[in-house]
Amino acid sequence: MGSEDLRLLTIILMIMCTSKMCAGQNDITVSVFTVTSKSMTVLWSGQSDASSYNVTATPKNSREQPVFTQFSSSTVMGSVNSLSPNTVYTMRVESMNSSVNVLSSAETEETTAPEVPSIVQAYSKHSDSITVEFREVSGATAYILRAENNDGFFSESVVYSSPGTILNLRAYTNYTLSVMSRNSGGRSQPSCPVYARTVVVAPALRSVSPTEDSIVVSWDPVEHAVQYTLCVIMEESDALFQVNTSQTNMTFSSLDPGVTYCIKATAWDPNSIPGDDITIYQITRPPVPAGVQVSLTLERIMGLAVYWEVVRGASLYFALSSMGQNCTSMGDPFCIISPIGCSENHTLTVMAENQAGPSSPSQPKDLLTCMHYTQIY
Repeated sequence: MGSEDLRLLTIILMIMCTSKMCAGQNDITVSVFTVTSKSMTVLWSGQSDASSYNVTATPKNSREQPVFTQFSSSTVMGSVNSLSPNTVYTMRVESMNSSVNVLSSAETEETTAPEVPSIVQAYSKHSDSITVEFREVSGATAYILRAENNDGFFSESVVYSSPGTILNLRAYTNYTLSVMSRNSGGRSQPSCPVYARTVVVAPALRSVSPTEDSIVVSWDPVEHAVQYTLCVIMEESDALFQVNTSQTNMTFSSLDPGVTYCIKATAWDPNSIPGDDITIYQITRPPVPAGVQVSLTLERIMGLAVYWEVVRGASLYFALSSMGQNCTSMGDPFCIISPIGCSENHTLTVMAENQAGPSSPSQPKDLLTCMHYTQIY
């Protein structure tokens, strides 16, 4: 059952209930069914001996003249038009006989809706929303933003001032937009429509650092996008590098090792309108450790003490021996490989590592172990 069918059924049930309530008495009852900025629709209980009904709207706190409308005996709901916005009216319904005498009457009060607001502009800054700027009107306690499209989409959002934003929309889709004002009485008619389209989505970036001085960024094609803009900023720096491309990957080289870079990307539609932006962070691989030194530890268990200089951006260090042994350090610039045997020729390298991956190996250091002396080459 559609919304219009439900609305009609509700009206019929209200009429039936009202008629039953008044079946045992002569007086009619009246209630306001709906209001707009310039009209008010009332619903009343029918009277079997009435030949017509008069409905009069009288402004309560205004010098304006009352507005009068007449309806036939078969009518139990009617509208009075040409009213003023945001005005309290006394709505009086009189049942009349054939001699134009009043059989009974009833009154109720209600406020007309505020004036119809007008849209100044509508625009999209995000792929799932449209922002609407409109002129606010006197007496409005809220505003209703309406969005529709040709696929049957319909949405209303309540806002309390301008501008207002409609959310949960579809990317790169045309929408018809209107705004209504609201007060305790009801809502105004919709404003004149305007049209706006949501922007394209942001590219979903993927990044890796294959070397200490480079970052490779890639993404899947964005529907309706014809160009992409990427901006790269080094952490704790104002230096900005920007590039435009129609491809779906980009390599940034000559970067500093062990440094985090902020990468921001935006897609552009065929009308040169930017879409959503996305920001990711990627650290380059750490520099190659320098200053590697090796010495023999003459303790209960003989080992090799490996030292190096701390490098930027490293979270872990590996010392690797050509004999297949290694040691690691989480922060200290040294580690010990043990146990080792006599007369072993070790070639040692050190690598630094972070979440991007390991650095290249350091310059090798050779060491020949012996029971009585240590010779370093």
